[in-house]
Amino acid sequence: MTASFRAPARLALLLLLTLCVRLAHGDVSISKPLTGQTYEVSDGVAKVSVTWIESNAQPKLTDIESYTFVLCTGPNANIKAVKTLAKQIKASDISGYTYDLSIDSDVGQDGYYYIQIYATATNGWTIHYSNRFLLEGMTGSYEPTVGAVTKPPDAQTSLENGDNTMVSIDSRSFSVPYLSQTGRTRYAPMQTQPPTKITMDKSSWTRRFPTSEVSYFTSFSSSLAQVTTITPGWSYTISSGVNWASHAPDPSANGGWYAASERLTRTPTLTQAAHTAEAIVSTSTS
Repeated sequence: MTASFRAPARLALLLLLTLCVRLAHGDVSISKPLTGQTYEVSDGVAKVSVTWIESNAQPKLTDIESYTFVLCTGPNANIKAVKTLAKQIKASDISGYTYDLSIDSDVGQDGYYYIQIYATATNGWTIHYSNRFLLEGMTGSYEPTVGAVTKPPDAQTSLENGDNTMVSIDSRSFSVPYLSQTGRTRYAPMQTQPPTKITMDKSSWTRRFPTSEVSYFTSFSSSLAQVTTITPGWSYTISSGVNWASHAPDPSANGGWYAASERLTRTPTLTQAAHTAEAIVSTSTS
């Protein structure tokens, strides 16, 4: 292989690895506050901690430059911004993807609220909403509303694509089969988590999506046919906890250990060895 060929090949491999790394992490996925969690006012302020994790969607959390936190209320179809709690907080000033908010008691009455997180990135912005939580001990006059839907409002995303134009993502794009898409930006379905157990009979299993296809370039291309793939953020959160169960005892302590000699049912003999020796002696004396 010539040096002139190895250089483009290495460049293509580097580009592929870069894309893989880029799609491995993702946008904001708010895990706290929990749905229905109660916060009580103390000394005129309610303290609410907001926590978020990677959602495996664009943009990467490492690309986020700043966050703005807004207290909201109202149904999903009629979001009401009550008060901006923290504005343009640098991502570098936030540790562990958790930010503590202080809500003054005079901003509204007791009731259900939620937090809007507006995140600005190097290539656009995203808006996400927390679960609804209950504030008690409030002294304001504004009356919060909930509506029939208790899940958070849908997220909004606006990202810059390969030709430097902004693209606002229509959530319906993710329902189009991936292989049916032809645009420079394509949309993949949301990543789901496996269940704890499978109850369906194996004989009735069916494929959810068609098998993928691949075609190879016969020569190096001067441009990319597809700029990026966008995956929606999780509509769920994954909780975890510490396993406080005691570790299993050593094999010798739980009856699992045994000496190999205990499993022998017959006493080993050197019968075969003795016959071999006799054969050797017989051969040498004949």
